Amino acid sequence: MQHQLVVFQPLKKCLVLCLIILLGACASGEHAKVLDQYRYEPVDNMMQQVDSALNNARTDGKLAMIVLGAQWCHDSVGLAEQFSSDGMQTVLEEHYVTVFIDVGYLEDRRKITQRFDYPTYFGTPTVLIVEPNTETLLNHDEVSKWQSADSVPADEYIRYFSNVRGKQKSQSTSKQSQKLNEQITAFERQQVQRLYNAYAVLGPQLKADEAGKLENKDGFYKNWKSVYRFRSQLQADLVSLKNMAKKKKQDKDKSRLVLPTYTAFEWETK
Repeated sequence: MQHQLVVFQPLKKCLVLCLIILLGACASGEHAKVLDQYRYEPVDNMMQQVDSALNNARTDGKLAMIVLGAQWCHDSVGLAEQFSSDGMQTVLEEHYVTVFIDVGYLEDRRKITQRFDYPTYFGTPTVLIVEPNTETLLNHDEVSKWQSADSVPADEYIRYFSNVRGKQKSQSTSKQSQKLNEQITAFERQQVQRLYNAYAVLGPQLKADEAGKLENKDGFYKNWKSVYRFRSQLQADLVSLKNMAKKKKQDKDKSRLVLPTYTAFEWETK
């Protein structure tokens, strides 16, 4: 992808989108037909949705796919459009039981992601492919790929989702030593909480902008960009840290992991 698009892709509610198209058109999903099961709709009990998907996947001998996204998000809608195509319908019906979870306006969905040992959603859509019997996340290192779902070619959708089942062993992770695991977990929890604090700042502004009632647009876009940089880097860093910890364990390297640091947000310095 071009650099400009990379900067403004996941959780799309960004300056470049607002300058090019109306967000309402972006979120409407009118570019292509979207099947009802691939819409992000609020429900009272999301975990019940997840439980049902896992149970059905176990019964049918399929994988469970949990997708967290939003109707206002360009990439979430792009993924829904691709999933609604005839080619992807064949793949999904054969291999997956799929459930779409609405994140609303950046609301907390940690209970869902952390059930599968994934810290949070760093962008939308977040696609979690789960082996239902062990509830093992099979695509841990590749979750970020689908946060730019609208830019992924249709044939790549077919190729990728047709082959996940065969990657189960390579995608699973070994247990890390307790010390390294505790170090990463503590860092992860601290930084994910910072991210949710940021979502709490941006969410109401995002909702106001959606309704055409946001007054300080420049401030919102500035904060959006800074949070984007943080969440994208954090997601990549956590994958890297866990892979390094695994390698250290294999090499019997007892040295301490060097944890990254991040620039403070504007509201954290006041």
